Amino acid sequence: MINSIKWENTCLEVRGDFTEFLSRNHKDIFNRNWNVVVRQIKSEYMNEIQTKVEMNWKDEKTKQRVIDDVRFNILTLFMIDYYSDYYQSEFFYKMLKIYLSGHLPCGWSGEYPEGKFFVY
Repeated sequence: MINSIKWENTCLEVRGDFTEFLSRNHKDIFNRNWNVVVRQIKSEYMNEIQTKVEMNWKDEKTKQRVIDDVRFNILTLFMIDYYSDYYQSEFFYKMLKIYLSGHLPCGWSGEYPEGKFFVY
């Protein structure tokens, strides 16, 4: 599932909805802060997140794919939180709950926005 184009496209589509909304409705805040916040999040959190995934994912065949997926989604979750005064995402809220429960969202069943997560 985590290797599927459908999963990647769903995550990209929902993140695109988020960035499009900010760009159209809060352009000044979006343009001024986005890259600064992304760099800060990457420098402060991404190495630790990658290390945790590597420690808990033994299958070398899919490890890098999982790392890339988790890094992308966690970064988006941080950005959703940062811009939460301007934008809310039910999709990413549900994804956060899955991560916090100790599981891995790894796919999507149905056509977004209808459907549900596949969880490992």
